[in-house]
Amino acid sequence: GCSSRPMGAAEPATVAGLSAQGSPFSDPGFSAPGLRWAGVPVATFPFLAWRTMGDAERLARSYGAYAAFDTFLQLVWDDQDELCPDCSELLAMLGTAQARTRGLLANLTSIMAAMGIPAPPATDPLTSEAAGVGAFEKKCRGYVVCREYHGWVDRTVRDFTLLKAKYPA
Repeated sequence: GCSSRPMGAAEPATVAGLSAQGSPFSDPGFSAPGLRWAGVPVATFPFLAWRTMGDAERLARSYGAYAAFDTFLQLVWDDQDELCPDCSELLAMLGTAQARTRGLLANLTSIMAAMGIPAPPATDPLTSEAAGVGAFEKKCRGYVVCREYHGWVDRTVRDFTLLKAKYPA
């Protein structure tokens, strides 16, 4: 689902779970890599630019992304509960993703504090328009949130590997 596993070649389970909502999500090979949603952190940052950032900036950006995902995952859970209340597996995956996101935020806060880096101030990525979208837009938002979440998790795994090598325990 929206899990803490890195993205592989397979479609993330939560994105696949959205297929229960019909076309185009259920269409074979459905993919919309160019689809974006305002406020959702995009994981497609050029590798070299990300890799050459300082540790403090990378950690701060990751923290900001996961703080936004915490809010968006709740919104997507609410959307999916309304759109597909019988999709208990999808709702459970979204709930697990949000719980893992909160754990990751706590870990990032601890890592940043140990390195003397202040956590960025909390911001609310949602606008008043977030609640006023139609069913199809809610489905698209869910797809984008889960896809980008997986991209950030993949990036974070690589970042933590770099940090572990740089700052052994």
